[in-house]
Amino acid sequence: MRVAANHFFVDFADHVSDGKTALFAGDLRVEQDLEEEVAQLLGRFGVVGAVKRVENFVGLLDEIGAQGGVGLLAVPGAPPGGPQTGHHRDELVEGGTDVGGRGEGGLGGVTAVLSFGFFWWHVGNTTLAKESGEWLVALRGSGRASGEKEESKGKRLTQRSQRKSTEFTEMEGAMRSVWVWIGLAMAVMGMGMMMASGQERQPAGMHALPSPPRDVPLAVHGPGSGPLQVVIAGMVHGHVDGFLAGAVKRTDLQIVGVAEPDRALFDAYAKKYGLDAKLYHADLEEAIEATKPQAVLVYTNTFDHRKVVEICAKHTRSFVQTGNDVRVVGPLAVMMEKPLAASAEDARAIADIANTSHLPIIVNYWTLWEPNRRAAYDIVYKGEIGDVRKVVAHDGHKGPKEIGVGPEFLGWLTDPKLNGGGALYDFGCYGADFMTWLMNGERPLTVTAVTQQIKPDVYPKVEDEATIVLTYPKAQAILQASWNWPFGRADVEVYGKTGTVFTRGRDQLEVRREGDAEPKKVTAPALIGPQNEPIAYLRAVVMEGLKPEGAGSLEINVVVAEILDAARESAKSGRAVKLGAGK
Repeated sequence: MRVAANHFFVDFADHVSDGKTALFAGDLRVEQDLEEEVAQLLGRFGVVGAVKRVENFVGLLDEIGAQGGVGLLAVPGAPPGGPQTGHHRDELVEGGTDVGGRGEGGLGGVTAVLSFGFFWWHVGNTTLAKESGEWLVALRGSGRASGEKEESKGKRLTQRSQRKSTEFTEMEGAMRSVWVWIGLAMAVMGMGMMMASGQERQPAGMHALPSPPRDVPLAVHGPGSGPLQVVIAGMVHGHVDGFLAGAVKRTDLQIVGVAEPDRALFDAYAKKYGLDAKLYHADLEEAIEATKPQAVLVYTNTFDHRKVVEICAKHTRSFVQTGNDVRVVGPLAVMMEKPLAASAEDARAIADIANTSHLPIIVNYWTLWEPNRRAAYDIVYKGEIGDVRKVVAHDGHKGPKEIGVGPEFLGWLTDPKLNGGGALYDFGCYGADFMTWLMNGERPLTVTAVTQQIKPDVYPKVEDEATIVLTYPKAQAILQASWNWPFGRADVEVYGKTGTVFTRGRDQLEVRREGDAEPKKVTAPALIGPQNEPIAYLRAVVMEGLKPEGAGSLEINVVVAEILDAARESAKSGRAVKLGAGK
């Protein structure tokens, strides 16, 4: 196992124990004066982390090595003192330190591990006969908390143990005090030696790479300046036209490659928007290898989303990329057009790949950037209309052929395999996404759907009309999706226990609260960046480590895929499909 010195001082915030235990062991009673001294010592450390028993301490070190990595690897061009990302343990380069290896860093690693092992051996054979105790290992944190704050934390922890200390004799307490201090001193010495070794190995101005925060799936913590470099995967989705129209005018985004098997399709867009012919690649793997982008924007058919994610996951290991004055280290991010997948099976596979590879995924609905959708959500969660009882979503237009989508778009949009269905998937996903977001990711108990082919001569392979009914323990949703309406429509109506909120257009709301004689027309507040438009949001994910959440998150959209899959099954069978929170 390879572990850099700084990885012994990892962020254990997710494992902080707030009770049961005091200082180093839940059942370790130490003298009161010793506790006070150790409390002061803990004030110098940023974090207290919890592990259970010796074998779990060993597992903990393995977990640290697996999760970020390891090596004292300086990133060229990184600003002094700036935070950097961890590296995979198989990607150690010169400057990394093996525990037990040669040199001072290796000796420090041996000292730290042996001293910790000796300390835990002593504790395990003297005071931890009870297996229920939870141990606390004081480790130096990432520097985010002040010493004063952590000293207070240490004192609070030790105060809890004082009530237990009278159960042991003075001799037992004294003996443990000696062993505790010996073990702690040896451990700190070993850590210090490893840190000193790591600092000597680094070039001037460079810093060791700490593990990224655990709630940040994208390990990018480099400079936030410079254009976001992207590869476009596919051009058969008609939404790529709108994206390119805005993208070519931006200075905060740079298209470094386009992967599209149909060269004629690329040439058409290149001519329309002045794209360099050198951007073209017939294959996505080739495009990523050649350009080393920071993100991939997906405009393929829905069925190919899984394949794209599988390819992108191969490139999530850290790399250094130079663009103008920016150096970025981290995995790719993926933004795809809605819906997430053409089946629940593919959606779950995408989620598994993303979670394993720490690959951030954003599912892009144009409704995500509408102020009134966010405002409606906020009104519900402020309790202004009471508990949600029913939601009615309207999403549709005349039909893709009728509104004049391109042949490359129409070809797969009306293919049940490549799109998952017709109007059911094309427009049913909007209402399913909003309702799932509103219900905090809860799966409906049942899904019932009715579909029709009102224009079989135009859409012979897929339905052009769909109505989906979702039931929850105390709520329902009716999702209307159509390729038959005389006008385009996209809005939601939320009925609460004491009031209603309807979205109208992009910015307007009709809100009726308890006691109101009529609904009041309200203009939704403008969205604040980076939540106000897709590229700004993607930049925040890539450049600042923002975790995708809300209606465009992977978690919400796996449930959306399950709803659409169940709706397709219900329409075929004529029966309600049980989904349920436990499935």
